[in-house]
Amino acid sequence: MTRNCQKVCSKKIGHDDNEHLCQSKRHYCGKNCTLSSYTQKGDYQCLNKCIISYEEEHDLHLCENTICPIQCPIPNCKERCQSDDHFHAFSDLQVNHFCGNEHQCRELCEDNGICQVVTKPKEQEEIYEGLVEETSITFTKYIQLSERLKCNKKIPPNEFKHTGKHTHKENGFHYCDAKCQFCEYYCTLPYGHTLNTHDTGHGIMTRTEFTGEDNVFEYAGYKLRVGDQGTFVLCNLFCKGLGRHRHIDYCQNVINCKDGNQGRDIQHINEKVLPNPDKPKDFISHISHKLFWKRTGFKDPYSVQDQQEFEKCDYECPDDKNLSYSNNLSNNEF
Repeated sequence: MTRNCQKVCSKKIGHDDNEHLCQSKRHYCGKNCTLSSYTQKGDYQCLNKCIISYEEEHDLHLCENTICPIQCPIPNCKERCQSDDHFHAFSDLQVNHFCGNEHQCRELCEDNGICQVVTKPKEQEEIYEGLVEETSITFTKYIQLSERLKCNKKIPPNEFKHTGKHTHKENGFHYCDAKCQFCEYYCTLPYGHTLNTHDTGHGIMTRTEFTGEDNVFEYAGYKLRVGDQGTFVLCNLFCKGLGRHRHIDYCQNVINCKDGNQGRDIQHINEKVLPNPDKPKDFISHISHKLFWKRTGFKDPYSVQDQQEFEKCDYECPDDKNLSYSNNLSNNEF
């Protein structure tokens, strides 16, 4: 049965000829439209039926749609091809079915640095379960959100891309891409700044692990064990909780340590200390706090008053009546 057929004979009952014809003056071919093509968005097949007369010989099956129905090749564009030729896809070996409009580029910014840093971190309550059984610490977790923004340029009509590199804003501000090694907060100074130190607001010490001379020690009223994580402590509050203290850090020059030439502010630790017990470590003592933050490359986040207190000698009076700082607390930051 061909398309556009009325299906029933229109002649009188008992007509003399044997040819039954309906009232339709034109019978369509009814086969699938010939338009079939591979596009950037996958295979396309026109689902319409051929409207050429059934009686007319033809190799190309043409439907009633006269325009090119194939979708624009630009990602996320839903517009159809601008061509009015239904068989536009057959016009050349490589055909691009552009809609003729400009498009928003959706690639990520390629500029150096970090496009966006939320300087007021997200806060959420969490609980840290320590390695010592009875230790459970409720704390506020601060999360610095950073993002690489999408390009703000427009792609010209009938083009796949714009000229120049992708950028969220021409000559726009980008943050420095240096991270604090303890809390992983990005430096909030401009990318390429010439200051000797980076600067940031600092967050919880997600990349820090406690260590010390004693396997179990006390910090801020909590019992901790070597190997506990610093995820409940802020970078800019940790040292303040210790008072006068010294730090443990990896040896910067193993040969000097072996020869005893490591400097007056550094004392080599002969014992194996966690984490990574096979890597040599030092006490950074005397003016340890200043040297410790200098090594990080970041500005010391503590007040001048705190820094002056930290510079004082960390040795304690042996008389219990005068004891003001805990030995356990003096060696626990790593």
